[in-house]
Amino acid sequence: MPSFLSGRYGVIFLVLFVCLVLGGQMLFVPYIELAHGLGYDGCWYHQPSLSFLGKVDNYHLFRILPSKLGFLLRYTLGLDEKIDTTVRIFQFLNLLFVILTIGLLNKISSIKGYTPLKKFLFFLLCLFNFSVLKEFSFNPVMTDAMGFFLSTLILWLSLKKHTYWLILALVAALFCLPIIPVFYLIWFLLQSFDSEKIEETKLIIFEKFFRFIPMVIGFSFVLISSIIVLYFKRTSVYTFPDEINLVLFPISLLCNFWAFWFVTSRLKLFFFKGLSLIFKPFKILTNPWFVLLATLLLFQNFASNLNNKFMIGISGIFVAYPINLNLKPFIGIVDNLSFYGPVVFLFLILFIRQSSLKNPPLHQGFLYLIFFLVILKPEARHSLFLIPLISLTVLDSIPSHLITVRFAGITAIIAAIFSKFWYPTHWAHFPPPHLLFSSETNQKIYQEFPVQHYFMFQGLMMAHWPYFLFLLLNLVTGYFFWLELKPGLKNGI
Repeated sequence: MPSFLSGRYGVIFLVLFVCLVLGGQMLFVPYIELAHGLGYDGCWYHQPSLSFLGKVDNYHLFRILPSKLGFLLRYTLGLDEKIDTTVRIFQFLNLLFVILTIGLLNKISSIKGYTPLKKFLFFLLCLFNFSVLKEFSFNPVMTDAMGFFLSTLILWLSLKKHTYWLILALVAALFCLPIIPVFYLIWFLLQSFDSEKIEETKLIIFEKFFRFIPMVIGFSFVLISSIIVLYFKRTSVYTFPDEINLVLFPISLLCNFWAFWFVTSRLKLFFFKGLSLIFKPFKILTNPWFVLLATLLLFQNFASNLNNKFMIGISGIFVAYPINLNLKPFIGIVDNLSFYGPVVFLFLILFIRQSSLKNPPLHQGFLYLIFFLVILKPEARHSLFLIPLISLTVLDSIPSHLITVRFAGITAIIAAIFSKFWYPTHWAHFPPPHLLFSSETNQKIYQEFPVQHYFMFQGLMMAHWPYFLFLLLNLVTGYFFWLELKPGLKNGI
């Protein structure tokens, strides 16, 4: 990397590059052809953007805010109700949210006191990924860009300790991506208990039985998955054109069993500390963060009952989750690594090294656990809201002597490759909307080109040969980062 990029000009160059890539794609590159430009999710968000009021199902009620901003923009500018206009509105809003997020990343860098090189890496880890540099322009009618902005806003407001504005941001996030306020409120709650002392006598009982827990969790997942797939013959989720390969299924089960066992066993102290809080119910119930979490959840329940238009049941989620995790071995991890590149590689390496520390903070263990649960599922865009937080965790964990110009330059190249902003996803051609799930359409076309020009980057729809290619690429890249961090690993980072 040229030396001038390691100073403040590096961040300026990176920011300009991100804005030019997004703006250039908006102006010169066709957006997704699926559903006339709406994509899978946009079919739900187009209609609410045409009016200020109007009922939607309970699931999308709490993802309605970007659509209503789209309506206000449409109404203010007197725009028509065409789908193309909706796509362009969301593209503009996504670019605006990225610019606002960049401003927040700059403020967070100042609070953390990052050097210009560390600031460059922070921006790089947060912005150079498939979501920001491709999806926000190519498949824009979603809630992801606003969720990304609100998550970064909540992180900055928490660092600045602006409580009232923080509460407003959490409420806004509830109507964009509900997992954001739930995650952060639990995160803040656990932070407030990190200084609590643990009674050693309870640790002996916990030590005696804990070794069985990871095995039970792993076997439970294997049993549930086997019943769903082998007994009930459920090998796919009808909304996504891929299904479990019965030859690979045992390997997928073994991989997921190992993943659940490995992560659970390495978070022993986190689970112990968490369980110890059960013996302090009054402290939890009177904690301001718990009170706010309970209030938001009660409000969400009240709004759902008032809306009274359900769509997704618990049973559907219960069945779909094991199917999606077993589509291919470690498909979710492959998908997330391919989406976000270096930041996920580095975070997983740090988890392997750090989760066995003698006294990890409660909130840090919670982050590891949630991120693990999210990245096992092959829908990488659901991980986006955590990217700013795990980027901070990575940069605060890596020793400063390892953050060199060379390391930043190579990381930038790898991030650019993994972001796929350069790939012509618009070469993907889809059937007309009314034939997407029709028996008239040969569903095998979704696992072939030209559809795979886009779907091969989506874990739920990824064909087998792209999967194995990305798996190999991820293994090579992961080994490279492991070698880069080896001096720090020897010192127990």
